[in-house]
Amino acid sequence: MIIVIIDYELEDHICTRFIDKEHFKEWLLSNNNEIYFIDVNDKTWNEFKTKNSKRFELTLDELYKLLEKSSFLFLIRKNYVESCTYYPKDDQ
Repeated sequence: MIIVIIDYELEDHICTRFIDKEHFKEWLLSNNNEIYFIDVNDKTWNEFKTKNSKRFELTLDELYKLLEKSSFLFLIRKNYVESCTYYPKDDQ
């Protein structure tokens, strides 16, 4: 499961690197996992959706429940795609 969200500040998640938008789109298209787009605008949805994509509007609590099941998390902020990793609070 892959989650793509926009402009969230998530506790316990640290973004590790930027990803070129073109390479990100190619990677999404080649991926067979379910891809969840959370609270994204129409432009982002239309640019990145794939056959395996689903679009949701979620509360923060609902988002955190979905994050527990995810394999990858990407944030889209100000035209940059960031790869993010979960870090338990105790590890920081």
